[in-house]
Amino acid sequence: MNDYHGSGVQQAVSALTNVSDSTYGGPEGGKDFGIFGFEYYGDQDNAANSYITWVSDGEPSYGMIGTAVGPDADTQIGQRLVPMEPMSIILNLGASQTFQTFDDATLYSFMPAELLIDYVRVYQRTDAPDTAVGCDPPDYPTSDYIQRHLDVYLNPNLTTWGGAGYTKPRSSQVEGC
Repeated sequence: MNDYHGSGVQQAVSALTNVSDSTYGGPEGGKDFGIFGFEYYGDQDNAANSYITWVSDGEPSYGMIGTAVGPDADTQIGQRLVPMEPMSIILNLGASQTFQTFDDATLYSFMPAELLIDYVRVYQRTDAPDTAVGCDPPDYPTSDYIQRHLDVYLNPNLTTWGGAGYTKPRSSQVEGC
């Protein structure tokens, strides 16, 4: 388990795992592909049945149950839930001193580096409806919202809601909207 739990504006679940040097390991490593993945299930009827499991080198490396991240009084955020809606998958080589300390000189000595991805597989639970896949499922429509805020999605220079000409989204927990 990593002791990084987020910041004042976000909560996070974070874990550390060892990765084979043949998959990831500086100038002499990284000759082989590794198997990495995750499985998540959000149960809308019972959060305790929800879970996320991460896989490293083909084996489960970390997991959490749906009730693992409870309410946070300091940020006035309620119980965090494992999402039920379809989500995007982002594959990147994220490195940050916030996640795990590392020796800059060693890391930068073999930069630029490459992250090679051979393939990505996406599976859907057999008990999930076919409508739960895609960018605009009936239970979680997003296309209309994206179209109404298209400039925010297409302009990387817009970094705040106010700067984009919108009001900050309100919180029903705080403002009762």
